[in-house]
Amino acid sequence: MKKEMIISVLVGLVFGLIIVYGVYTAQSSLNKPNQSSEELGVNPSPDSSAVVNGILVLHSPEDESVVDEPTVTIAGTTNPKSYVVIFIKDEENITMTDEAGRFSVESELELGSNIIEVYALDEDGQTAIAKRTVIYTTKPLVEETK
Repeated sequence: MKKEMIISVLVGLVFGLIIVYGVYTAQSSLNKPNQSSEELGVNPSPDSSAVVNGILVLHSPEDESVVDEPTVTIAGTTNPKSYVVIFIKDEENITMTDEAGRFSVESELELGSNIIEVYALDEDGQTAIAKRTVIYTTKPLVEETK
């Protein structure tokens, strides 16, 4: 009789502790403060054709454009008297902007997808980066009608 009483008390204690632990974790998860919007720090990504870092705008070529000419003109604007470095595959072109901040460079494309990376470095050391993808094909884009 004594054994049964001790076993039932121990089983009751174990179940009681399990219930108390469950209630405690439920209350602590409900009482956690919500994160404020300042802590979340949402940063929208800029449009690829718009200003990047506030100092670089590419006017041509359009992103994800398909061309049937082997050369492309990369043109845009940035801060005046800035260095502009353009990478296409393993080839690099370095130029400077004019007094208005304009630049234009012609470059050769390889067949298929070409990723164009444009880096602008101004007098203050600020760097802006823009990327474009241009696909070069030898097939005519518009078929002639007879």
